[in-house]
Amino acid sequence: VELKNTELKNYLVQKLKSIDGLTFNGGSENTKGYLPSLVNISLPRKSFNEMTLFTLDLNGIAVSGGSACSSGAIKGSHVLNYIDEGNENIALRISFSKYTTIEELDYFIDELVSCQKT
Repeated sequence: VELKNTELKNYLVQKLKSIDGLTFNGGSENTKGYLPSLVNISLPRKSFNEMTLFTLDLNGIAVSGGSACSSGAIKGSHVLNYIDEGNENIALRISFSKYTTIEELDYFIDELVSCQKT
């Protein structure tokens, strides 16, 4: 299971690196020493807006905003606020399992890219 998740994560990270301004939070792009089924990213507000998470959800993609330590909280993650002091980015938490397919990751990337402001 871990090997498959590691392969999926490496594939996703390579695809995400093609999006201008996207950054990885907390070293989540790494596989060694990090969860193989989780990636946390920041999207620049100049290219994405607050509706990104909602739009992805409407298109059948279940990703979370922020970090796990702030799930359900009204206030944003204190960890991500420290990383992004000016709150100039939109954080997304992407998780997957051994049942996730490459096609689903490609669909996510395509939908995420279509959320970019033009």
